[in-house]
Amino acid sequence: MTITPNYAVRRCSLPDCAAWYDVVAVTFAGTARADGWRTWRSLNLRLCSDHAWLWVDGAGDGPHRPGLAQVDDVVWVRCACGWELDTAGLTAGESASQYLAHLAGEVVAGTVNR
Repeated sequence: MTITPNYAVRRCSLPDCAAWYDVVAVTFAGTARADGWRTWRSLNLRLCSDHAWLWVDGAGDGPHRPGLAQVDDVVWVRCACGWELDTAGLTAGESASQYLAHLAGEVVAGTVNR
């Protein structure tokens, strides 16, 4: 039995998803990332292969692909669906949490379909 140390575990960022991968094993396998996983480095978010379609679908951009935009001196987190977050006064972690709450709400509400 192989035990994966905590520092090597990367989990899906959606709150109710238990998916994870071992970043050390992926690195030593010579691949850039775990199969099907997507990462948004700006806010240190990851989606597993079951949820990656929210960011990238077969046609390119998925229905909730995130992005950053600067308007005057404020950075905004923007979602492909039109949702926006003014990050003034927020930490990166707070911004990520609010974007994930938006994403989880859309998935639970059933407003996104594959």
